[in-house]
Amino acid sequence: MHSGGYAVFTVMFLIVVGSAFVIGSGNAAFFCFAPMIPDIAVLEAAREGQTLKTSRPTRAEQEAFVRAWRNRY
Repeated sequence: MHSGGYAVFTVMFLIVVGSAFVIGSGNAAFFCFAPMIPDIAVLEAAREGQTLKTSRPTRAEQEAFVRAWRNRY
């Protein structure tokens, strides 16, 4: 490789490293805002006049969902 090739390689390497440093992780936004998702869902449901169950489903509700999912066709 000639000196021009090394220069192009170095410049491209620096561009990629610099952009990766500036952009950061694509998952950072998810990890940052994930705790707010339940609150946002409750607020949106309230705005539309609906109630949203925020507790975990009971075992019977889970089993009913699985039965309905398996019998969907």
